[in-house]
Amino acid sequence: MSKTSETTWVLVSALVVSLGLASRVEAQTRAVRPYLTVQGGGNVLLPTDVGGTLGEGDARFTAGWDAGGAIGLRFFERWRLEAELTYRTTKLRDANVPELGAFGAGGFSSLSIAVNALAQFQPFERDQVRMFVGFGAVWIQEIDVDFHREGEAEVSFEDFSRPGFQSIVGLRYQPVERFFLEGSVRVLRAFDVDLTSSTREGERLDLGYDVVALTLGVGVEI
Repeated sequence: MSKTSETTWVLVSALVVSLGLASRVEAQTRAVRPYLTVQGGGNVLLPTDVGGTLGEGDARFTAGWDAGGAIGLRFFERWRLEAELTYRTTKLRDANVPELGAFGAGGFSSLSIAVNALAQFQPFERDQVRMFVGFGAVWIQEIDVDFHREGEAEVSFEDFSRPGFQSIVGLRYQPVERFFLEGSVRVLRAFDVDLTSSTREGERLDLGYDVVALTLGVGVEI
């Protein structure tokens, strides 16, 4: 098992144990409610400058998609703490890297774990609707960038274990006691994305990672 997989499974196992303990607490008091959410949506990776050993250039991307889920705890109706796993992929529109030339196709993908702290409140008269806002500390387990040009071999770069943060604002609609629907907007920024080439030995690529994502989810309180 790779280091990335081991890290992911350790975190997931710890969270499952935490939810098990929280379920016992919930049996005694309704102040704490564990929940599970499955979510997906679309994203836009903002244009970025490109640097590194191959010269300074730029890259632009089209819209992509997200898929993932979260496990968390709701405290006293107002506060939430959750762990989130997200796979994100976006297609490359075009890129210009001086030592490699111009590209009109490719892709950008990442796998990340986040811990989000959220506050929710009731801005409307309907009890079933809650608005939530918050921030998350993000740990990007893996980033892959591929450049394609017709008739030539793919050029690939990858990076591992990069920190970042995200801000979140959204709505939760809970028509019945346990089940809910959510929609949110997330803005994520990663730090120091420094990729090494898996196809060109010794080459390095620096770029920005700024994402705006629209996410929809369905969940259940345990």
